[in-house]
Amino acid sequence: SIYFFMACLFQGLSLLIFRSNACEKGFFSPYFQNSTVSAEDAVESVSCSLSTGSKLAVAAIVLYFYCMCLVPKAVPPQPVGGNAFLMQQQPQPAADGGDAAERGNADHTPAAS
Repeated sequence: SIYFFMACLFQGLSLLIFRSNACEKGFFSPYFQNSTVSAEDAVESVSCSLSTGSKLAVAAIVLYFYCMCLVPKAVPPQPVGGNAFLMQQQPQPAADGGDAAERGNADHTPAAS
């Protein structure tokens, strides 16, 4: 559950770029001062809006939150492999509440008196 919470939180924090000053015009100009390409030419098509990736990030946040809510309701699966075999080999308590020594041993031979 904590992993889904962390994924939900950090996926949401990645969308904070839309509220930062990186979306302002001229933000990237200092990075292109010594370049042959001007900042306007390099980032002229950049816009800060919800595109496909951002919409998928919002969907991921919703699904992570939904999974986080479902984890406490999940039923753990039965062990597979060696553990299941060991569990079958353990003696089971009698359904009638009687002692196994009173009924005889495990191979159904009568108990010695």
